[in-house]
Amino acid sequence: MLITIITFIIILSILILAHEIGHFFVAKKMGMKIEEFGLGYPPRVYGVKKGGVVYSLNLIPFGGFVKILGEENEDKAKEDPRSFQNRPWSARALTISAGVLMNFALAVVLLSIGFNIGIPAILDEKVLAETSTRIKNKEVIISYVNKGSPAEKVGLQVRDTIIAIDGEKANNISEIIEKIKERQGAEISLEIKRRKTNLTKKITPRTDPPEGEGALGVGLAKIGIVSYPWYLALWKGAEATFFTFLAILTGFWQLIKGVFIPQAVPLEVAGPVGIAVLTGRAIDQGWIYVLQLTAILSINLGIINFFPIPALDGGRFFFLLLEKIRKGKKVNVNLETLAHQVGFYALIILLAFVTFRDIFKWKEKFWNAIERIVGG
Repeated sequence: MLITIITFIIILSILILAHEIGHFFVAKKMGMKIEEFGLGYPPRVYGVKKGGVVYSLNLIPFGGFVKILGEENEDKAKEDPRSFQNRPWSARALTISAGVLMNFALAVVLLSIGFNIGIPAILDEKVLAETSTRIKNKEVIISYVNKGSPAEKVGLQVRDTIIAIDGEKANNISEIIEKIKERQGAEISLEIKRRKTNLTKKITPRTDPPEGEGALGVGLAKIGIVSYPWYLALWKGAEATFFTFLAILTGFWQLIKGVFIPQAVPLEVAGPVGIAVLTGRAIDQGWIYVLQLTAILSINLGIINFFPIPALDGGRFFFLLLEKIRKGKKVNVNLETLAHQVGFYALIILLAFVTFRDIFKWKEKFWNAIERIVGG
């Protein structure tokens, strides 16, 4: 569990730090005065001033922050031409957007590394048709389990790897289907691998399954470790980032529909506890899954941060758009500051709600982990 917590902190720190580095470099390039660039969050442990910027190391080990002169509408910044508020509209817009863009860029880099080294993928016709694809460690996994099926009753799970049926090795989907058909109505011994553990399940394939379901009540998919030359890996990383971006946006749309339309089924929202649980599962699967999870979370962070909610980058960008629409007339400083403060506290309340809900949902895992850490 300690490894999971440390990995979770490292992932979160990388995501936030990448975001803040984006703000830092673009703000500097746009001629803004950076007052402080901090690793972690205050209280400050150590700081050194170089080139007019305080570089600090802080006690709370989550990501970092960038303090730009005038970003919080301070009085002292009103006359300084390097103040955020005194820079051109385009410079401010680019600086605010830079953190989100850096999160997307980080996802491209991580996924490109994965595609170059080797990443788990479903071996569909498109993958198999690519001449530059390198594939190893082919295996057949369970892709879904039907409710009320023999598979569900004996505890088969999504991502279980099928190794053998009655001691006979199962190398591809057609072989598995054929072996199961031959044994319908009779109990079989199904050898599977779950994470790093081999298990044997006794199961009886149905002779007359419901329409659209198989004898066991599972879906099967062939997967393998797929890798590409570096120049193709870059393209694949960018492509995967784009499609993940679209998938997450679709998910958020479904979530919003679920709030206003009773017929729509809202998706799950995970807070820090939920993400920590996902991190633990990724660690169990292997470091390449941790890499993928980090990339997905980076895209997710970028999207959420650009929602037009006060206190987020998207909220700040929204006020910039209002300024543009009003032909350069800025929104009242006090009104904008109040909006960001209200937005900040609303986000804290939402985070607390999601965290407590996650603790309730994962209460057994959560309290077991606490007991292991404190030695109870």
